[in-house]
Amino acid sequence: MSSLTQKLSNTKTAQWYAAQLGPGRPGRRRTYVHALHTAVNESPTATLSRDAIVAAVGGRTSSTLYSLVGQSSRASLLNQHGDDLRRTQRYGEVVDGLVIETKVWSHWRFREGWLDELVRLDSEDSKLAAETLIRVLVTWATRNPHLAVMLECAPPLSAVEDLLVICGGNARLAEQVAAVLTQVVTLALDPAEPSSSAVLDMVRDKLNELLAGPRPPVELALELADRVTEALADLEYHLPALSPEQRRNMHDEVRPQLITLLRSLEEHDA
Repeated sequence: MSSLTQKLSNTKTAQWYAAQLGPGRPGRRRTYVHALHTAVNESPTATLSRDAIVAAVGGRTSSTLYSLVGQSSRASLLNQHGDDLRRTQRYGEVVDGLVIETKVWSHWRFREGWLDELVRLDSEDSKLAAETLIRVLVTWATRNPHLAVMLECAPPLSAVEDLLVICGGNARLAEQVAAVLTQVVTLALDPAEPSSSAVLDMVRDKLNELLAGPRPPVELALELADRVTEALADLEYHLPALSPEQRRNMHDEVRPQLITLLRSLEEHDA
């Protein structure tokens, strides 16, 4: 098993799944997850309420639901993660917490097939792992459209954490990773039914940026300097079209920023 697949096999989501929803663990959480999954598929246009979910499992109060997926639940999937990954999920009320976990549960068999293939290949190729993850996510979304569209097409947290691991594990990239995967789910659910290859092509540039990792500050600064130079040249070209009042307003707005920037450059030169 490669180092990459070892990391993927031992993510926080994988550990949580084994403890809460894995084989031999049919308890209350699985009952609630199954209830939501069934409700979404049988009545996709119905509004899922807390009371409806509780009734579907034969409960009387919502206390069990809150103990499983409430914001303060120590055993909930979201609370196994840090703030960066938690922020990638759209949690507004307790039912949203159950949707988040149901997405992971429904995605899991697709993830297992993907990971088994990576283990078989015994590869450290992060690009291969990322691109196949995208293809598998497309398959999951098209086979679970009513669930996939919930919470504004938010991807399963399992997929978000996996791609974050593939991209080097920098938690600060979590929201960017989630944004790319949200786009993947949205595209997969398009009525035109694009293929997994077509969806991958549409997000490939963003995916490659994530795989490349954060750019060095020097590189970013030089790129910004080039943009500023181009913008100033364009501005100078269009100045004759401005009225005297517009020029004065622009002068008052731009001058302080330019002075601050120039002083900062001079200080670093000293």
